Amino acid sequence: SILNLNYLLEIWKTGERFALIAGAYKRKAFVAKTDTKGNEESKIKTMETAAYHYRSAYEKLESSYAFSNWIIMELFLLKKKKQRWGQQVSRDGHRYKLLTNAEIEKQLTVFEKVTEEENSDLTYWKLSEVIDVSLCRYFLRPTDHHFKQLTQALQSLWKITGSKNKKERQIANLKIVAHFAGFAGMNTVKKRLEGFVKEI
Repeated sequence: SILNLNYLLEIWKTGERFALIAGAYKRKAFVAKTDTKGNEESKIKTMETAAYHYRSAYEKLESSYAFSNWIIMELFLLKKKKQRWGQQVSRDGHRYKLLTNAEIEKQLTVFEKVTEEENSDLTYWKLSEVIDVSLCRYFLRPTDHHFKQLTQALQSLWKITGSKNKKERQIANLKIVAHFAGFAGMNTVKKRLEGFVKEI
């Protein structure tokens, strides 16, 4: 449970635990109702908590997974709260300055270079970094080109690995981010991701 994870975090603040809590809040926000203004505000606050914990995970792990999840969740929040990259925001009682578009692009490029350099010995999760970067790029700039890059990367990864459980987790995540895209008013992105999932 989230309570147990928070207890573990109090004992020892690790990047892995921040990421686990972030994922738990992300799933909680996913199932949260928006039928009333109060429920919608509660959903946004839960998303803010997820964003803060993904940011904390990234600061400790410097992983593409934490970075991509943080930036994508922040993007949804920016859309809902009419905020901008590079400005000061408050998330879960913590104030910090968001990265600029240029800073985000710079970090995505760093992840790409690291993956290319280690291309001779890629594990499933190392290959997943390509997906992290592709998904982040698509949300930031939802062009046909970036959508094609994302779907081709996913299909290539699944052919190489053949792991049903890992594939199902990634498909589940696509459904979740598609939901948030719709909630944030990114309806074209939502429809394209849902269409891709249906065709799998």
